[in-house]
Amino acid sequence: PYQGEQVIITYKIYTQVQISQFAIDKLPRNRGFWAEDLTDGNGVKQYYETINNRRYKVAEIRRGALFAQESGKLTIEPLDLNVLAMVQRQRQRTGSIWDLFDDPFFNPSQAVERPLSTNRINVNVRPLPHAPDGFGGAVGNFNVKGGLNLDQVRAGEALSYSVTISGTGNLMLVEAPQIQFPSTFEVYDPQIDDNIRRSENGISGSRTFEWVLIPRSQGSFTIPALKFIFFDPSTGQYITRTIESQEVEVTPGDNRTSVSNSNSVTLLDRDINYIHPIGNL
Repeated sequence: PYQGEQVIITYKIYTQVQISQFAIDKLPRNRGFWAEDLTDGNGVKQYYETINNRRYKVAEIRRGALFAQESGKLTIEPLDLNVLAMVQRQRQRTGSIWDLFDDPFFNPSQAVERPLSTNRINVNVRPLPHAPDGFGGAVGNFNVKGGLNLDQVRAGEALSYSVTISGTGNLMLVEAPQIQFPSTFEVYDPQIDDNIRRSENGISGSRTFEWVLIPRSQGSFTIPALKFIFFDPSTGQYITRTIESQEVEVTPGDNRTSVSNSNSVTLLDRDINYIHPIGNL
């Protein structure tokens, strides 16, 4: 995989005897990876596989998504677990009539505890190609949309600018895009709204960033175009998605909006408190 590319890892038990229960003793160390658990809470997925002409019952006991945070050789350590297997007790055959009781009907199973350990996995992670300016580390396949909620506002009133990034990949690690808002706008830290889905196919969904803006003077202003750059591991290329520039008209303010201090905004039709303004970008 490339650095940052999503990799799905599945842990399975192959058995020809009945397993009544299992318990994971130690999860593997994922040094160098960002890990997300994808295990389905609805139960263990089971099916049959034939290997070397032997039929096994397979139980998928754990699934996860891994995102390498560095390139080079990384190692996924084994997963350790204990299983309780139901094994039929064996009697020594004597050639007498008592061998009849070796029949499973007369010879019930007994519970036997067995420790198991998965194999160690070595992963050779490829570095990303030289990145263009503006690349923030997003790896996967994404779309982007957003913009202003209003195109006209009074000075001193609040408006918002949102950016929604959706798709499949390392969404949890995507940071807020850098936007050059007009210098006369008061800009507050973006609020982040995650809609992340975890399925057996990996991580997908969306992450939305929303900035509250307060223009302090009247006039016509431009919010510049936003370019979101991500690396698509399926093509090995960087891809740019764009939100077009937008115009906003700021008219003279009136008394309907009051600013109590530099850290809060009060609107008559709704109450919003925004903390930690980041100033003019």
